[in-house]
Amino acid sequence: MKNAKSRIIFVITQAEWGGVQSYCVRAATEAIKRGYEVLIVAGSEGELQGACEKAGIPYQKLLRMEREIRPLKDIGAIRELQSLFREWRPDTVYLHSSKAGIVGSIAGRLARVPHIVYRIGGWSFLDPVSQAQKTLRIWSERLTASCKDVIITLHPDDRARAEEHHIKPKERVVMIPNALDLETFDKNILPHDEAHQELDELWKKGCLLYTS
Repeated sequence: MKNAKSRIIFVITQAEWGGVQSYCVRAATEAIKRGYEVLIVAGSEGELQGACEKAGIPYQKLLRMEREIRPLKDIGAIRELQSLFREWRPDTVYLHSSKAGIVGSIAGRLARVPHIVYRIGGWSFLDPVSQAQKTLRIWSERLTASCKDVIITLHPDDRARAEEHHIKPKERVVMIPNALDLETFDKNILPHDEAHQELDELWKKGCLLYTS
């Protein structure tokens, strides 16, 4: 078991519930079981805070973190995180989503956090945005990559994009696909005969709708 003094801060751009937020709650819950002390921080209002409270995970709202690129507010977000990191003294900062990755990695380096990990679900510069926005996002990722120790991608294409655009962290880019919680999944699987009956019913309803 890890030393109970080992600390991880999960940094998320937004608190609105989604895949990233769900993942962080599960990861933080598992980290607590393994003896880590954790904190989840995020900007905006959303369901994440309630989920953390329900799971018994410490949570803190970031006052200056926003999804859009706004230089003055982004500087404020960096300072806010830098202050938090210096106060909390985490061993690892775990960054999620592009904005958190950019401002969080800068703040982490300024605060001399030992380990900075950045996990992406997909590169923001692949979104349908203008060429100017795409270029800005690529350069933002490239320039702050050296502030990160490891970048985790979920898909080999994203790892290839990192190489293509010279996004190079201090150590490496690794690809770790999302896993499936089989225990939860198995609970929702119908027995074979019951599933077959359900499919038959759906097929009959579909035929009736089509012919009516």
